[in-house]
Amino acid sequence: MTRGSSPAAALDAWLWRHNRRPPASATSAQVTVTEGSIRIRRSGPAGASPTLVLLCDPPNMVEHYDQTLRALDACTASIMMELPGFGFSSVRRGRALEFMATVEAVEAALQQLGNGPWVLYGPCICGFVACEIARRGRVPVTGLVLAQVPDVAGMRAWCDRMDPQHRLRRPGLGQWLGRLGATRLTRFWYRFSTAAETDHEPLTATALRLLDAGAGYPLATMLQRWGPALTEESLDTPTLVLWGNNDRSHATTDRSSSLRHAPAAEIVEMEQCGHFPDLEQPERFAQLVGDFLIRLSDTTGPVIETPS
Repeated sequence: MTRGSSPAAALDAWLWRHNRRPPASATSAQVTVTEGSIRIRRSGPAGASPTLVLLCDPPNMVEHYDQTLRALDACTASIMMELPGFGFSSVRRGRALEFMATVEAVEAALQQLGNGPWVLYGPCICGFVACEIARRGRVPVTGLVLAQVPDVAGMRAWCDRMDPQHRLRRPGLGQWLGRLGATRLTRFWYRFSTAAETDHEPLTATALRLLDAGAGYPLATMLQRWGPALTEESLDTPTLVLWGNNDRSHATTDRSSSLRHAPAAEIVEMEQCGHFPDLEQPERFAQLVGDFLIRLSDTTGPVIETPS
């Protein structure tokens, strides 16, 4: 577990402390971990193997993925998972927002949810969480699906473009700006990062409704504290990499830099798609993931095993 935390991370945990319950849902649940709880949602056929674990890309929360999960139900069981401190996943202290603490919390949740095997879906900076979990080998990961995930240099360049004046990355100031400006940041992000063909208003409305209901979005600590911990060690885990080509935030990112995570990965570029392949083109996303799982089953066994 990450030892200690910065005062700024502690401030973010305090600013985003959860005072309200998450929206009532028959399909969502909380998994208790050492430093708080992780909110999940299960979907798909019982007994499916492997299970696809999708890490929510903040400010997305489990409520954003209804269409995605319905599309995926035809090919796999899925678990949506909000990161510690984001959405309605709670943290007890600032150190739970650190990168390695996030990795360990997701691992702990997976260990409680079953024996796997898991295929991890990591979008954007969450892809580094997925890769680190695969590298550590504490839980059985048989495949990775990454979306909008460059190498470390590309990720840091992305942060520079998104925060050119380093306001959000200034400890203390960034935490206050992130908290007080969450509505403005959320509106800007969905408008800027989605493709012109995507109606981003439903995504924005869902995020704003949930933020108003008490959801967390400690973006400043993620931007400030995760960078030094990111790695790009080469993995031999079977990997599918997706790139939405109309993502303005990654307009200058080298797509091939994803191969530094998994040199043998297959890269698929999706036209008329922005930062969120899973949300902007759920049917296409499910098809690509389903085909990947079929290829994966050729070496690891059946994709779906249903009880008789």
